[in-house]
Amino acid sequence: ATMPGSVLPLPTLLLLLLLLAVSTAAGPRHAAVPPPLRSLADVRDRLGNHTLYKAMGSACDWLVANQIRSPKLPPSVCSKGAKNLSDWTGAFVGDLHADRLNKGTSSAGAGCAFSAELGPYWHVGQAAKALALAHAAPVPDGVPPGHADQPRLQWQAASHLAGSFLLRQIRADGLVVGALENTETYPQTSTALEGLDALFVLANMSASNATLAHVYTEAGI
Repeated sequence: ATMPGSVLPLPTLLLLLLLLAVSTAAGPRHAAVPPPLRSLADVRDRLGNHTLYKAMGSACDWLVANQIRSPKLPPSVCSKGAKNLSDWTGAFVGDLHADRLNKGTSSAGAGCAFSAELGPYWHVGQAAKALALAHAAPVPDGVPPGHADQPRLQWQAASHLAGSFLLRQIRADGLVVGALENTETYPQTSTALEGLDALFVLANMSASNATLAHVYTEAGI
């Protein structure tokens, strides 16, 4: 049976009314308010290790895909105004200038996808640290055996390729050539420190290779 003027069968409508009555009698219902986040551990627990590891892996995979693997800048990177480096191997396209957001009208030239005007040294250092630490991060329980092995090896290799870029920019007198951020004349202490921090991280992550760890440590010192 159907009530006149109604599009709902009578049993369905009665069921809805019964549910509404029960809900009203029970009083207003409020969603549980989660406890406040007070530490990074709270954030980790809220998101879950699997979610965090997957997000970290995606970011590291992006770095690997955007790492420069030849001495010359890739065709997609505008060279106008770029730093005068003889070998870009190990740097990252993603650390380059925001002119990439204005491709086609960029001051670096029409059709630019990226430009290399900002200092790569400290950004390469940050990326090297991220990749090295990601490789060493424990794989969450429940991940199929061997599932993360190949990406972790790629992150490790990319971190050392970035480390080779950092090493090439250190002169015999200790001045970090690649820390010449916005000019070709003056180094910047803060950017040098970013790279030096990365060298020591790479040294710690290379404990199983005494020779490589020594190279990173001595360069940092």
